[in-house]
Amino acid sequence: MLERYYFYGILHKFNKQVLTFNRSGIFPERHSSCYHRVFGLLVGVLLFFAAGVLNAQYYTSSSSTDSWNSRGWSPFNFFFIFSYSTNSDVTFTASNYSFDGMGTNVNVGNITLNDNVNVTFTANTGTFSTGNNVRTLTVGAGSVLNFADQNFTNSVQTGFIKNGAGTVALKGNSYGGGFTLNQGTAISLGNLSFGSGSSNTLALNGGIVASDGDRTFLAATFAGGITVGGNIQFGEFSSNNALASSSAGLSFASNVSLGGAARTFTLGNNGVVEFSGTISNSGSGGITFTANTGATGRFDISGSSSTFSGPIAINGGEVRIASNGSLGNATNSVTVDGGRFGAVYNTSATMNSSRTLYLGDGSGTTIITPGASAKLTVNGTITNKAGQVGTLRKQGAGVLEIGAAGAYSGETLIQEGTIRLTSGSNRLPTGTVVRLGQTGSSTLGKLDLNGLSQEIAGLNSVIGTSSVGDNTVTTASAATLRINVSGNHSFGDGTNSNSGVITGPVSLLLVGSGKQTLGDTNTYSGTTNVQSGTLEVNGNQSGATGAVSIGNGGTLAGTGTIGGNTTVQTGGNLSGGLPGTVGTLSFTGNLTTGTGSHWLIDLVQNVNGSSDLINVSNGGLNISGSVLDLAFSGAHTVGNFYQIASFNPSLGLTGTFSGLAEGSVVSNYQINYGTVSAGAITLTAVPEPGTLVILACGVLGVIVVRTCRKRSKNAEPDEPTFCESGLSSSALPVRGSLG
Repeated sequence: MLERYYFYGILHKFNKQVLTFNRSGIFPERHSSCYHRVFGLLVGVLLFFAAGVLNAQYYTSSSSTDSWNSRGWSPFNFFFIFSYSTNSDVTFTASNYSFDGMGTNVNVGNITLNDNVNVTFTANTGTFSTGNNVRTLTVGAGSVLNFADQNFTNSVQTGFIKNGAGTVALKGNSYGGGFTLNQGTAISLGNLSFGSGSSNTLALNGGIVASDGDRTFLAATFAGGITVGGNIQFGEFSSNNALASSSAGLSFASNVSLGGAARTFTLGNNGVVEFSGTISNSGSGGITFTANTGATGRFDISGSSSTFSGPIAINGGEVRIASNGSLGNATNSVTVDGGRFGAVYNTSATMNSSRTLYLGDGSGTTIITPGASAKLTVNGTITNKAGQVGTLRKQGAGVLEIGAAGAYSGETLIQEGTIRLTSGSNRLPTGTVVRLGQTGSSTLGKLDLNGLSQEIAGLNSVIGTSSVGDNTVTTASAATLRINVSGNHSFGDGTNSNSGVITGPVSLLLVGSGKQTLGDTNTYSGTTNVQSGTLEVNGNQSGATGAVSIGNGGTLAGTGTIGGNTTVQTGGNLSGGLPGTVGTLSFTGNLTTGTGSHWLIDLVQNVNGSSDLINVSNGGLNISGSVLDLAFSGAHTVGNFYQIASFNPSLGLTGTFSGLAEGSVVSNYQINYGTVSAGAITLTAVPEPGTLVILACGVLGVIVVRTCRKRSKNAEPDEPTFCESGLSSSALPVRGSLG
């Protein structure tokens, strides 16, 4: 490469001769008589530089593959014919550079890469040393200083300070003077990238720490500790930095000091970032955890003796703890809003009662217990983040134990694993709607009442993809689930993908104005009490053998099977299907519907046999004083026959509906209590009363006409006939019209 430079000042005394410099030599443009004197002077100057009186700073061709200590350096950014001068600062101004290693043990000064410059080491020769000094590596925006496998000194005084928005990547060695990241990206190519030793420190004041593979930094690696002086990103996607791995993890065992300000830790890739040492600070700003878009990794805080003060905010990514001590000061709160929080995999961790867990409404807000043996116990209050409606979303195969009364306003979503109540009743907010299972997933949820009472506002299952197992509400000892229902809620439909089973000694109490549907094979052994609202049973609950009571204002309906002996009290309602629909509701035990209770029977008048059916074929039926309420659809059809109840003839039927004795007609239907069909209460459509009157009038008219004709035939010629005597059909005491 030919370069042309003009010198004026140093040649002033040579009659202002102007020289052209190139790699072939120096030539006079004029006054050739001065050539030898100028040449001698210039050679002297160059020898002066070459002797190292001035430091070499600039490197030459971007195509060079020489080692660092080869010729190709210049102190004035041209005439690149010199060897590197030890401990000199270095600047790479433009383009791409490559080195075939150091070549030998070379002490290097500070290194600067201007913007959009790449310097790459392609071989590991010699040793990169600093003369027992801490050197600054300044890498401009868009630039990369990649030491690759180049060997570094293990001097305890050697250290590095990384400045600039660009990237430095190094394998390093056990140098002990520390590593400081102020800006840009530092890529770890080995576990000793940032040095090691009893006095070695890692200072993270800003920028990104990433790696090309999983890295484990032992406690001895940064025995002097890790200090955080700014906000830091851990990990990077390879799409953003070709030297980084999108899945690489970083593990730090040394103690971490956050300083006096609030710090933000950002997750940049899909790896695991672990802190197993003590985390402390000198202020009360706390830590905010977040994640870049698409980053699915997590932070594991596995140390158990942290002392930092201030709130913990999880606004993105995932944070797992090993113990209460992982969260620092005993009064530090945890806010989850858009992130995930839980226990380390298959580990039991506890949040003490002095901590508050705040839930936001950000997408993805989740509490997790990963691993079947994992358990997170929250003994502090779970409540809303200020100004938001918090939803408790539980994921992970383990257990979330809740030991304080909940105060969040949103729903409770048990998408996987178990929520278990501890330490008292109503650990969930009494106004929460509970949903078990997860849309599009095979995971299943469980609510463990754990021998305690809980009031909720509705119980639901979610359609997933599971083919084995059930979403479950259960308890090991007697417990009561009170559902204060508004709106419509459904738990299970009898399929594998939408399961919902209540098991164990659970008692179910339903109040409110809405409807709760149970559609699966429930086997709970406690009582069922519907004080108000509607309980629709569509599943086979023959295994749920506890007594069932329907109170004043309550309704029992559905197309399933009731296992326990059932009593419908005064003001209570019973229906096959739902009011307005036709269905069969079965009972394996006895059914007693008391005085003033109501049978709500739907009947399709123009479809023979289409009506609600209360099936008590395996038990006794007592309907004494119950009220039969019929609801019709379609046109009345004389002769249609309907069975509205069945009972075991050997056990018999007790009583009749209020005001309806055997053979009575109600709404144009004649009722029979087992006399037409054994073991059945039936209704037979009979003609409407208006039809009978018209028929009677027609018959009477025929009689009158025939009588008139007979008498007219036998009368004397001048004798008035019966019809002529003033009596006519219009004078008969008959209402209606024959016409």
